[in-house]
Amino acid sequence: MRLTGKERILLYLLEASRLDEGIEVPPQLTQEGVAWGTTLDRRHLPQYIHPLLREGLVRERRAHVRGIRQRRKVYGLTQSGKLAALHLRNRVLAETITIRKGGAIRDVKLSDLVKNSAGAPSLLGLVRATLRGSPVDIDEVFEASRSGLADFSHEAPPVERFVGREEELRRILDDLEATPIVVVTGVAGIGKSALGAMVCNGLRGKRSLFWRRIRTWDTAMDLAMRLAGFLRAQGRTVLYGYLSASGPKELGRIEELLLADLAQARSVLVFDDVHTANDDAIRFMSLLCQVLTLQKASCGLFLSRTVPSFYSRRDVEVERSVAEVPLAGLDSKDVQTLLRDAGLPASLVPTLSALSGGSPLFLKVLSRAKVREDVKASWRTVETYIAEEIESGLSNTEQRCLQVASLYELPVPAEGILLGAKRGIGVLVGLEKKGLLDRIGADRFVLHDFLRTYFQNGLTSTQRRKLVHQVVPWLLDEAEGILKKGLPSEANPFVYWPHLIDYEHREVIQKAISLVENAIILDTVPGRRAFSYDRLARLRYAIGDISGGNEADRTALRFATDDASRIRIHKRLADHSQDPEEAERHIEAGLELLPNGPSLDAGELLVLRAELAISKDNFEKAWEEVDLVASWRPGLPANHVLFGYLSLVTGALLIQDERHRDLPIAEAELRKALKILGAAKETYDIAWVYLNLAEATLLMGRPEDALTHLDQLLAAIHAAADPHAQAVVLCLKGRCLSEWLGEYQAAERHYLEAETLAGLFELPWKSYIRALLASVYEHEARYPEARESLASFLREYRFAESTFREARVTGLAWMARLCLLCHDVEAAEEYLREAVAAGPKKGSAAAMGAVAWAEGMLLSRRGDVAHADARFQIALKHLEPPGSICAYAHAPALDRSLRSKGHLLLDYGRFLASIGEPARADEILGQARETFRAYGMKAMEREGAQVHESLAPQRERRFAP
Repeated sequence: MRLTGKERILLYLLEASRLDEGIEVPPQLTQEGVAWGTTLDRRHLPQYIHPLLREGLVRERRAHVRGIRQRRKVYGLTQSGKLAALHLRNRVLAETITIRKGGAIRDVKLSDLVKNSAGAPSLLGLVRATLRGSPVDIDEVFEASRSGLADFSHEAPPVERFVGREEELRRILDDLEATPIVVVTGVAGIGKSALGAMVCNGLRGKRSLFWRRIRTWDTAMDLAMRLAGFLRAQGRTVLYGYLSASGPKELGRIEELLLADLAQARSVLVFDDVHTANDDAIRFMSLLCQVLTLQKASCGLFLSRTVPSFYSRRDVEVERSVAEVPLAGLDSKDVQTLLRDAGLPASLVPTLSALSGGSPLFLKVLSRAKVREDVKASWRTVETYIAEEIESGLSNTEQRCLQVASLYELPVPAEGILLGAKRGIGVLVGLEKKGLLDRIGADRFVLHDFLRTYFQNGLTSTQRRKLVHQVVPWLLDEAEGILKKGLPSEANPFVYWPHLIDYEHREVIQKAISLVENAIILDTVPGRRAFSYDRLARLRYAIGDISGGNEADRTALRFATDDASRIRIHKRLADHSQDPEEAERHIEAGLELLPNGPSLDAGELLVLRAELAISKDNFEKAWEEVDLVASWRPGLPANHVLFGYLSLVTGALLIQDERHRDLPIAEAELRKALKILGAAKETYDIAWVYLNLAEATLLMGRPEDALTHLDQLLAAIHAAADPHAQAVVLCLKGRCLSEWLGEYQAAERHYLEAETLAGLFELPWKSYIRALLASVYEHEARYPEARESLASFLREYRFAESTFREARVTGLAWMARLCLLCHDVEAAEEYLREAVAAGPKKGSAAAMGAVAWAEGMLLSRRGDVAHADARFQIALKHLEPPGSICAYAHAPALDRSLRSKGHLLLDYGRFLASIGEPARADEILGQARETFRAYGMKAMEREGAQVHESLAPQRERRFAP
């Protein structure tokens, strides 16, 4: 079941019509609200709204929107629109869908599902669920339709007792309702985190809550991924989809997608210890603040010792987008109340109140201590009190535990602090009772950052060196233990090399990253630091943080103490570098460290160089590297993973290099690769093997086998929860079903499923799927639908800058042909003029051929036979045979595979037959059939045969005696 954009808007506004009352309306009726509710791109919403406005079905007005100062455009249904929407709703309710509930699968009418299920989601929500595939997991859909609140505030410190600060708490809560950004500043121990935790307590159950304590090592990607997981828990998956996809990530794109997710999210985002943020984290928070100011549904609370640098005084005083709340000490009345309630002698309360300075941290320590009657006036600070009163009463084990705890920047389990101490957990419980150690959750402990600084500064260099020598190995072992416990072995970056990992596994890896980063900050041993950076790089690559992994590898290279480590890092940088020239430099650097002659390391570097050469279409260079490594095979281990990579690259070369194409040998090489890489559990490279096997079997005329390989690929990608890759493979399956098997309805279903995924996760090439659908509709002679789909593609597709003009020319020329098939000559002429004007002076062969093809059809329609024939012949010189499906492995782009030379030959053959030249038509159509046969495209070969056979009566009449 599929609804158009206009139908989704009608259904959404019908369901939201109860909100369209009075002068003030909710955000659901703004452009952003309608776009989010219908899963349409906000930028493209006008193209769907404007026709509805012209038809009198939707009305637009300016109104006051709750939570937004300025009046905004809002939308509602007219009386005619409500009637149209009700008719649409009745039609949709009559549809039957297949659902899975528990373990049972059954068919049910949507009307029964909505009527008989308590707490059912909206009808539009159910329709969207059907587009993700059948059967629909109805329990999952119902769960997603509930309140949508998510609570990720587990990092917030527990607040046992809250005295004072009621005025500040009220002010912050009020500011969060009226201002997108609230910043609380104050010295260490003044109560910022406790106040933030109380804000969360006051909003829990009303708004979604996110808490992140900034660590010195947090990168922009770390923070973006944490936030994406939080938004995903609310059913907002745009940012998560982008970050889950393979490849480098851009902060500019993150900003755009974060805005789409935060719209209507009603979330409060709390960031603690903002003063510790590095430059990369500051860049992310600056971006986040810009996003928060562009919408009114969500807000941010930033807790910092100093005023952050990511906003200006103008934001505070002129724009009023930032509210500042500086914290001072508690007033004397609140201090005395707290001390009396703690059971301290009444005679001491006034003195202690004066000495505390209103510091909540000092008061916490005082309230749990046994203060003697002879209070010293020298206790003017927490430091002097700890030095003179607390430390002197601590046992050696307690002092050591606090010193160890001061080296951790994140909560750790008891064994991390005890490190073999004999007295066990009792020591930590005692320190907790004294207010010196905080418990987080059931089994983790952390030292307040002020106390952490105090005890770290008290360490001698010898003490620090000895403790670091114990703490660093514990942190690294704990990271490895977390990975072994939390991940299946095939997803462990310290064991195998995963490139696609689901969200839950990402959470595990991010915990390990924090532990390794903490170890790196403390460590001073160069060799061990290199080892830690090596681990950190692998972890960051595993969660898709390519730039973070590159940076860790470059640092590891500086600390590396042996050539073996340097070679390993050069290989990894060559494999993951976002710059081909940098990758080439690392390959050269790695080879220079190796002796001449055969070796596994040299072989892997040469195979990487061959891959680079293939990406540049330098097949001669690729063959040179592949042949050299192959000649080393007899002297190296036969089943080493190197030869799996070699077989994969060799197979790809035998497919892509048309001068040396040998498909049976390519298939054999790929099966070797599958055997070796499968045994090594190299998940990412196995996916590439399946893709190339699909390509080889397609070109050999075995589309059924190709579909099997694509299903194997899809299963691996689905398990890894990469929506980008899933959508790509669905498109590949659609092309296989359409161009090779002629199963157009099945192809359309796959394309629509891919389009749904692309829309849900805001994949940048989602509009390309409209071009794929246009191809299917053209094959089925559904020319108006083909024209509409291709028009949508041309409006929305973000052409790469380097190929924008030529790709657009090709699409416009195709559009002109579709207009002619719809008998709209005037529109065809306009599109053809636009194609000619858009083309560069020296266009590519594909662009020139596409224009000549369209011109031939237009001239034929005008009756200018001679010139039409000439244009068709020019097109034949420029267009190429069908292309490779591997072109779509990363991001689909318009290329020759959609409307190739074979399709042109069919049109030319029809033209020749129409002008009474059956002999030439017979020859051209024979070429078309041979072209499709050579590429195993059975469906297109059948189509050519049908056209050929339709000319038989003409040939008989032509040659009758």
